[in-house]
Amino acid sequence: SVADAWEETVFFTSVNASTINGTQVTGATGNFTTLSAGNDNSGSANITTGNDRVTVLHGLASAPTFVSPSSSSNETGWLSWTANLTSINITASANVSANRLIYWRATIGAGN
Repeated sequence: SVADAWEETVFFTSVNASTINGTQVTGATGNFTTLSAGNDNSGSANITTGNDRVTVLHGLASAPTFVSPSSSSNETGWLSWTANLTSINITASANVSANRLIYWRATIGAGN
């Protein structure tokens, strides 16, 4: 499970699921990467067609204090985020017309 693997790096490729290890993943598809219980982590996920947000598991030891989401698509507009102990919710300024890849970096402590 993801929780059991926090001691090492775990890669999820081409994930398309409504739940991962009991945690709801909303509008998420593909490439959840680099889960580790450290102070810094990064990965990517898709905001799927017709949605404006994606929830990703951050794999950090606690809730991040800084998250830097980005996208190569202008359609996502600005991206905002909220985070808790296990996940990050990334929200675009509007619904997307096709899957849009979002990259994220999360940090505990001083970041950016």
